Amino acid sequence: MLLMWLVNGGFVAAPAETIRWETIEAASLAAPQDGKKLLVDLYTDWCGWCKVMDRETYSDPRVVKYINEHFHPVKFDAEQKGKIEVGGETFDYVAGRRIHSLALSMFGENRPSYPTTVFFEKNLEIITQAPGYIEADEMLMILHFLGSDSYKKMSWDEFSRTYKPE
Repeated sequence: MLLMWLVNGGFVAAPAETIRWETIEAASLAAPQDGKKLLVDLYTDWCGWCKVMDRETYSDPRVVKYINEHFHPVKFDAEQKGKIEVGGETFDYVAGRRIHSLALSMFGENRPSYPTTVFFEKNLEIITQAPGYIEADEMLMILHFLGSDSYKKMSWDEFSRTYKPE
């Protein structure tokens, strides 16, 4: 653990690096420019497993480092209100379903569940959705599989047999 010397003469732990979350609008504009994929964390304020994932998975230093280096991370409240423009389309809250239409589009044919992590290519095409809580070690493997473009060359089973954790 990195330590910092305080002016008053004591050591304290330096603040850990955190994920640099972006808005969906900013990420969707930056991705085509720099070639990074998007990682979208679909959550709600009432979701207990979403909070656990924030606390345990999205705070793991290995996960934080890989996401910040290889993805445009977006935290998206699926129940937020207001219009959002992404990829030339306008999305808005659907009051009758208590969900934002952009979140609905990310779920596709799948029933909304939280948390769900959605991965996009730089051109905003969905690569895959990973519903449910994901532990840090599994998330790291998923991040490497998608971030390295291994998913274009081999199956998940092949990758998982050869994957060597950091």
